[in-house]
Order: sequence, then C-alpha cells, then structure tokens
Amino acid sequence: MATKLQQRLAKKTADIERPADETAREKPGEATSMTMPGQLGAFRLEAQRYQDTINTLMERVNLAENAAKTTEAELPLELIDDSPFQPRIEYNPEEIDELAHTMESAGQADPIKVRRVGSRFELISGHRRTRAAKSLGWTSIDATVELRTDKEAEIEAMLLLVANVGLSDFEFAKMCNRAFSQGYIKTQTDAARFFGCKQSKVSGCLDLLKLPAPILDMLERKPSMFGVTCGKWIKDMVAESPEHLGLIIKGVQRLNDGMAQISIRPWVAQAIAQIGRQTHKNSNQKAITTGLRTIYVTKVEQRKVTVSLKSLDMTMEYFEERLNAWLEQEASTFVSGGCSAHKI
Repeated sequence: MATKLQQRLAKKTADIERPADETAREKPGEATSMTMPGQLGAFRLEAQRYQDTINTLMERVNLAENAAKTTEAELPLELIDDSPFQPRIEYNPEEIDELAHTMESAGQADPIKVRRVGSRFELISGHRRTRAAKSLGWTSIDATVELRTDKEAEIEAMLLLVANVGLSDFEFAKMCNRAFSQGYIKTQTDAARFFGCKQSKVSGCLDLLKLPAPILDMLERKPSMFGVTCGKWIKDMVAESPEHLGLIIKGVQRLNDGMAQISIRPWVAQAIAQIGRQTHKNSNQKAITTGLRTIYVTKVEQRKVTVSLKSLDMTMEYFEERLNAWLEQEASTFVSGGCSAHKI
C-alpha cells in the first residue's frame, strides 16, 4: 500500500503537462505551465522536507523508548542476584574491603546496572559494589534498571569486565570459550578484536583449558593460582612425563600453599629424581630418564636384568627390535677366556 507521501506525489504528478516533443514552445499570450523537470524538482524538495520531519520524529520516538527502557531506582539488595553470565569466579576480599571503605566515606559514586528478571533483578555490572554494600550492612543500593535480552546482557557483562576489571587468565579463558560456544566470535582473531587484546593472550589463555581435569578443578576453586606462563610449563611437563602426572599435580597443589610459580618445574624434576633414587636403593632398580621423562626402568636380580618400558610414545615392537639389535651387537663382540665371539 502506498504511503501518504507517495499518494500526494502521485496526485500532483498526474497533472503535469508534457510537451509533445522536445522542440515544443509556448505561444505568446498563452498561460504557461511548469515543465516536468521543474515540477519534479519542487516535489523532490517537498519529499525531502517530509523525510527530514520523519527522521526528527523517529529520533524523538527512540529517545522516548530508551527513556522508557531505563529507570533509576533504589533497590533492596535482597532482590538482586549475580549474573549467570558473569565469568568472574574469584573476588579479592581485600579489594572488596577497600571499595567498602570508599563507599562508606564518599558514598556510592555510580549506580549498579541491572535488568529485571521476573520479580527480581539480575546484575549486569556492579558485582563488587553489591558485595561491598552488603559488607557495610546496607539494605539497598542505587541502580539503573535496563531492558536487556539474555544475549545483550551477556555481551555487555563480558565487555564491561574486560574494560573495568582485571580477570585472571583462567577466567578470561572461560569467557573466551563461552563467547565461542555462543557464536559471538568465530576465530581467535575475532576474539582479540572483540575483547580488545592481543591474539597471543587469547591463544595462551585458551591453552589453560587443555590441562588435565584435576588441575582444572583446582583452577575452578582458585583461578588466580597461576597464569599463562606457568600453565605452559605444566602442560609441557605433562607431555614430557605423563607417567608422573601425580607428582605434577602435587607440584600444582604447592602453588596453592604459596610456592613461587617459577619453582614448580625444578620441584617436579627433583621429586622425580628422588623417586628414582629411592627405587634404586630399595629394589636394585634404576630409572633411565631424559629431562623429566622416564624412558626405561631396569631391575637387577643376581644375573637377571629386567627392562621395563615406561615411555608411552614408544611401541613394544620398536623397543624389542632395538633391544635385540643391541644384544646381537654386544654378543658379536663378546670374548671370554680366549673363545671366539658367539651369540648369547
């Protein structure tokens, strides 16, 4: 259906007189009518004025809708819930105490931001401020109430956290992974652009999610336990020495007790060496290692030597082939009591 503007233009253009040909001229004394180009030019100007008016009215409507979507209120703290999209796991109690001290002396500088969900309110930003307010014994807090869909609330929560709050590398990794799963980003390049960081940070943090499950469980409880660099050391140790995963996990647990991150690799290496020495001392066994990785364990009992393959990267067929080749070489050069070389 034509708009009112289109109907008006159609009515006006219906009365336009077109010349019979390009050489048509007006006769002296006859009333003149506006030619097609001049008439259309006037109508274009009128149409533009209508469009400008429409644009102005739409701006006013949008402002009114935004004003209706956003309200300022003092909300009871008991009705405010954390955002389910909040990637932050750990809150530093010292930071909360400092914020509470500031709010107590200077008041609440900025309102928190929430959205209404049923009869309650869900935080978009202000998780630390609500905690500080509760620690002060406040029962209510100033808030901006906005209309947000789940997607809008999640994206805004992510971007506000990256801009205003220092997340741990593990928390950032979980947030990136969530953004991938929801389709907000497709590649690590997208993630770097989306969160305003370097791609190396994205890839390094996502590598943390590849650590063994027991170590990820520890990070879930204390995400600030270690960052990307220490995570790479741990990942390398697991790859080099999977049979000593238990010792590596113990080393990570020591980080929680205050051991410096830089000390984890030498601590694990020393623990592995200690096990090798203890095993050799107690049962005539010897571990043959390279770096943190145990390749073979030998055990001597009188004139019998047992060799156990510990490396998961080497097949038994390859190990047996190499062992037999070495034994044949040793047998071919073996001379005892002047006897000719013979195979054992």
